[in-house]
Amino acid sequence: MAVEGRCAGRPAPYPTSAELVEEAGGRSATLAEAHLQMDSTRRSLESVPLAPAALGEILALLPFLVDRTR
Repeated sequence: MAVEGRCAGRPAPYPTSAELVEEAGGRSATLAEAHLQMDSTRRSLESVPLAPAALGEILALLPFLVDRTR
């Protein structure tokens, strides 16, 4: 039995799991929660005594954990 669908380069007769999650708002809800968590992490890091250069480097990395399109 041949497997048809996106992996074979043809449209699937039904949506993929990722498409269903996105359609239901799961991706945007997850990104919103990730941004909230990132903001909380930023505040926590800024509240402890870290060397300014180290803090700057850590904070510069945070967006790459959430926004993978950068």
